[in-house]
Amino acid sequence: MQTQKIFFAMGTVNSITVFEPADEALSIIKDRVLDLNRRLSAYTQVSEIATINRNAGVRPVSVSEETFALIEHSIRYTDLTDGCFDITSRPLSQLWKDAMKSGMLPDDAAIKNARGLVNHQDIVLDSAHCTVMLKHKGQQIDLGGIAKGYAADEVRCILQEHGIRDAVINFGGTVINLGKPRRKRHHSADHPDAEHRCCCCQRRDIQQPRSDRSGQSSTRRGNPCCYDTDNSAKS
Repeated sequence: MQTQKIFFAMGTVNSITVFEPADEALSIIKDRVLDLNRRLSAYTQVSEIATINRNAGVRPVSVSEETFALIEHSIRYTDLTDGCFDITSRPLSQLWKDAMKSGMLPDDAAIKNARGLVNHQDIVLDSAHCTVMLKHKGQQIDLGGIAKGYAADEVRCILQEHGIRDAVINFGGTVINLGKPRRKRHHSADHPDAEHRCCCCQRRDIQQPRSDRSGQSSTRRGNPCCYDTDNSAKS
């Protein structure tokens, strides 16, 4: 028996495929993910993240403990990656999204201005009052790089709490496989660049976050589950 729930949230199409009866669990999952979307999405005007962005340089914004903790974790990851992962990069990414829509490259001044707004150290956290503030007007945060994975992991927990051990969670390319492989013994993943290929996976209960960069690997419980082979690097 196969049951599937498909819905839009977190800026992408999400699907949960379960290979056993799971109507109650899937209903709870959808409500949970939509609740996260209402608080964490930068594209929903009433979300906590959007409210923080609107009040950048103006005042602190009260947020839920969950949102506060996720922002706090994001800052930690920025430190761990020496700034490669930074949730304040939204002004810069939005600039290039607008350029793609218009078909015109942004000028140097616009790029310099957007880059000047990217600084995770400008996120002011007040744990005593559970508030978040951005120091300067125009600054914005976007949890897109972490929120989908967080939501997918929440789904995994709900499924397991309901005794479901055989499912595939796919949140816009962030994939968690639970249970035994079906039909094929191997799971494979394609790279967005057709010249790149990811290896096949034989592990159970793996998570395969999508990456748009080559040379990426992902792990689950400390074990590598896939890697990328760059054909251009072959001699």
